[in-house]
Amino acid sequence: MKEDPYLESGRTEGNSEYMDEAILEDTRKSVSDARMGVGSGMLIQVKKALAAIKIGKYGICEVCGKPIDKARLKAYPQATTCLEHADDK
Repeated sequence: MKEDPYLESGRTEGNSEYMDEAILEDTRKSVSDARMGVGSGMLIQVKKALAAIKIGKYGICEVCGKPIDKARLKAYPQATTCLEHADDK
């Protein structure tokens, strides 16, 4: 409850006079949660790429072991897979 007051019981009682406000609040919560999920996923990818740099495997696909195309790394530096295996993870 401390991390996410939205989950507090009784939160909706007396909190919103109009249904539109309650729907707007729910939508904002959903958008916020989605953004946090995307941000967390990106952070994990960046950390994996930094770890690959430390061990000398940056730019090598972690699925097939082939080099990741330089254009892919330029556009998406935290890539840990080649384009062929991008959807495998």
